[in-house]
Amino acid sequence: MRLRTSAILALSALSLGACISQPNSAPITSPVKDRVYYFQHLDEAKTKKEQCLKDDVFKKAGVDMENVDGRQMIAAYPDDLLMLNPDNTELLPCFAAWTAVDSAEPLHEWQKENAEKEALNQKIEKQAMQFKTEWEKKYADEDWKTFYSKALHQESVHSINADSSMEERAKREAIDRIFADKAEPFLNELKTKNIETLTKEIPQSCQKEAWDHIPLCKAYYHVLKEKFSEKTLFELVQTELGYSDGKHIPTPILTAAYRAATEADWKNIEKTLMLDHSKLEAEYRRCFKQLKDKVAVTQVDESEHEDSSYYYVFYPECAIANRVMEQLELPINLSKAVDREILIKQIKQNLKKKEGERPEWERLEKSPEVAKIKEILAQKYAQIPWQDFESIMKEDHSRMVTDALGTEEREPVLIDIALGQVLADKTKSLEDELQKKSIDELIAEEAEHCSNGKASINWVKGVSCQIHIRVLFKKFQDQTVEELSISKAKYEEEFPRIGILYRLVLQEKEEKQYNEWMKDDAKREAVYRQCLKNISGIIQESDVSEEDNGFSYVSRDPVCKNIRGAVFFDGKRIDFFIGTLLNKKRFQQASSVKQN
Repeated sequence: MRLRTSAILALSALSLGACISQPNSAPITSPVKDRVYYFQHLDEAKTKKEQCLKDDVFKKAGVDMENVDGRQMIAAYPDDLLMLNPDNTELLPCFAAWTAVDSAEPLHEWQKENAEKEALNQKIEKQAMQFKTEWEKKYADEDWKTFYSKALHQESVHSINADSSMEERAKREAIDRIFADKAEPFLNELKTKNIETLTKEIPQSCQKEAWDHIPLCKAYYHVLKEKFSEKTLFELVQTELGYSDGKHIPTPILTAAYRAATEADWKNIEKTLMLDHSKLEAEYRRCFKQLKDKVAVTQVDESEHEDSSYYYVFYPECAIANRVMEQLELPINLSKAVDREILIKQIKQNLKKKEGERPEWERLEKSPEVAKIKEILAQKYAQIPWQDFESIMKEDHSRMVTDALGTEEREPVLIDIALGQVLADKTKSLEDELQKKSIDELIAEEAEHCSNGKASINWVKGVSCQIHIRVLFKKFQDQTVEELSISKAKYEEEFPRIGILYRLVLQEKEEKQYNEWMKDDAKREAVYRQCLKNISGIIQESDVSEEDNGFSYVSRDPVCKNIRGAVFFDGKRIDFFIGTLLNKKRFQQASSVKQN
């Protein structure tokens, strides 16, 4: 009786695909005529859609409204589209009208099916009342214990399923109502008990699948169904979860009563949202906030926490809202929005965990053990210049390592680190002098001090080479990611060996930048928007061909290149809106050619 393998999961496993307008809120409703307005004025929506197509409103913005993914992106990020098309004031009203017209057909189908069900229910109700009036007299002398089985048998009523005829359903409904009237004293007695007590009291005979032919079982079902119906949908879900904890064995009666109550609640909420689009819109906003807040306080470290369906258990009404949006074929989707929040939460968790894990070598460098060894070695080699350090260090290092092997396995590592720190102190004055030089000067000198792979390098040259490399490394670190990106060709093509060092620094800085963006949603969003503005400017000044794609333009702007590579979960978002910019420019070029 696992709800997440039945009602909630079955109806909340949706696949429209969209995210959200802002990183901290659901999409913002425009003060202009919106989707809710056009849902209520469909004739006006149709006229508006036709006028929008005639005026090329979408083509001017580079949007293909026939593309489902495109519509989902606009619904998810309307502010992005407005930012790139500030003069196209008809975009959102046109989009709202288009969405309303598209949803009119599925809404009409639902209304038609709902009307047919209502009509059928009314016919069943009328026939059931006729049977009830007739059979109340026919079975007047039977008590509730004998009536139920006897009526089912004599009137040839079997278990009700999807294939049952209208007459069969009416007969069963009539028998159930007569049974409830006859058993009222016993049912009232059962109603004084809570669900937990009733569950424990259910007779063993009711564990069978044919329980609904047994009067006593039917009595328990009636009361349990009524008690479940008094609960909210959220309470029902929590109750079901309580009976799925491994300590309780759900009985067929409990399952049937629970499902009957749940389905009734579900249908009522679904109907309300289907017929009132302002409530549906408000429910979407409320649900997104609730689900996002729940993700924020959840440690996403188990596989079940990685799927939006897990969070619907806490807010089952939201699963219904999403289901309605799917039925209406609306281009917004809660599940996709929540999945994005889950992914961001996971990334932030991993970053926090990684920050708490210092590399072993880095930890040892700052350890008290290394500091103690360094102090001893610094005193010992105080009078030795770094140029003469090699032979003495090699001899003492070998002896010290040999002596240390018998004590502690990591002692040789500590000695290596300490000796390196002593040498660094001795060469600090040389390093300080090199710090005054430019990167170009250091690169020019690097070839002189480093062997370039053509000959073996001696000690003095080797240390000097390391110092040059270390200073270059620091110089590169002082540059921004953007500055480094601009110099990519220079460092990687003209100086291949320096290019390796450059890439190490760039990679380290990009990772650091990525971590900063992931920690700060507002900063990440600001960088993303700057990227779009930059690319918009580049494309407007370019002659765009049919073969051009967004990637070639992204690579021309450091900000876009980095945000596109780092924020991979928003990659589709970036690609889509850059695609609209290219389409927009192509339309402008085609219009210009046509005019000329």
